[in-house]
Amino acid sequence: MKYFVYLPDYDYYRFLFGHTKTRYDVEYIYDFKIRTSNPVLKFLFRLHYWGVLNRLFKLPGKRIWYKYFVPEITGDEPVCFIFYSSRAGQYEPGFYEYLRRHYNCKLALLISNPVEFERGYYDLDFMKRTMDLVCTYNEHDVAKYGLALHPPLLFALENLPVKPMGERSIDVLFVGKDKGRRDYIEALEKKLVAFGLRCSFFIADGSRRVPYADLVRMTGDAKCIVNLLQAGSEGVTLRDIDAWNYGCFLMTNNRAPELREMLREGQLIDIDGVDDAVCEAIRTRTEEFPPKEAGSLDGFYAWVAESCK
Repeated sequence: MKYFVYLPDYDYYRFLFGHTKTRYDVEYIYDFKIRTSNPVLKFLFRLHYWGVLNRLFKLPGKRIWYKYFVPEITGDEPVCFIFYSSRAGQYEPGFYEYLRRHYNCKLALLISNPVEFERGYYDLDFMKRTMDLVCTYNEHDVAKYGLALHPPLLFALENLPVKPMGERSIDVLFVGKDKGRRDYIEALEKKLVAFGLRCSFFIADGSRRVPYADLVRMTGDAKCIVNLLQAGSEGVTLRDIDAWNYGCFLMTNNRAPELREMLREGQLIDIDGVDDAVCEAIRTRTEEFPPKEAGSLDGFYAWVAESCK
């Protein structure tokens, strides 16, 4: 089976999925464009989907472009179309029906955050009726929305630039948006610095962001990463999974039971329980925490194919 994976066009996903780009059976589609070299068709497509026009009135007839959204597929070979996150909302419902009619295919949707459908990027009920598989890594969302739980640690990569724990130059790393938490974040940094820890805290806002490649490099050079959940957030997050991937401490206010099951003893630090003993453990740790389970994208694709049967 061949896999066509439709991903949001962010450097985060390009890095995350990049190590499998040499697989002959996996092709990634990041852009919302038509596959043609004809400049006239490209112009007409951009005009047809021009946001200003479509906000005023929903232009009809977009089905004429469906065939151009799909890479070349030969014969009746079995294929699996995987739509990741908000990428699914860029296509009309008719596109998924088109795929069913024209290809020997399976359809899968991976949800990273319920905000995608709560804000109307796509209709979850339609997707559950249409897709062979609708899944997420968050156990709380599985129970709340009736989704499938995909294997843990989808983002376990084999090529992460991770330094040995004893050679890492950052004791505690935080990278995140302000979200009204600046005073708390800065107070935490001040507290940790007072304990003698080497801290690197980056608070992003509308004009400042960290390229994902830089975030990966910094995380691979950190003994501990900080993850602060906002009120109402539940379950394991991608930043929690980073701690698993990089074998470092996780300092967080996340109380999810499954997070404690996922990490090693001593790896999880309650953000309200930071004291001198905890900081000394971070300072003196020289070995990574080995992951309890092994996970990879290669194994994930096999699981998708099996789950879609």
